[in-house]
Amino acid sequence: MKFYLVILFSLATIASSAQPDYNRICIEFLQFYNAQSADSIFVLYSPQLKTKLPIEKTLAIISGLHIQYGELKSLELLKAHSGSRESKS
Repeated sequence: MKFYLVILFSLATIASSAQPDYNRICIEFLQFYNAQSADSIFVLYSPQLKTKLPIEKTLAIISGLHIQYGELKSLELLKAHSGSRESKS
């Protein structure tokens, strides 16, 4: 579960730094993940994420995820968060 959160955080950070290229970046992430090219995924990170999740940790996380869960078949955005809270009445 922790690894899913890291991947989601990574994708959110990547997407927020390159919003117009979201589809391209998702495709690249999927290809790099399945090829176990963590160094290529690291290049996609924003500068902020690179400081919080250095290359060594990225390598370990991607390797661990690939061993535990295998290849990704697709990526689907379930919900975009705008930063504002939705109020429930």
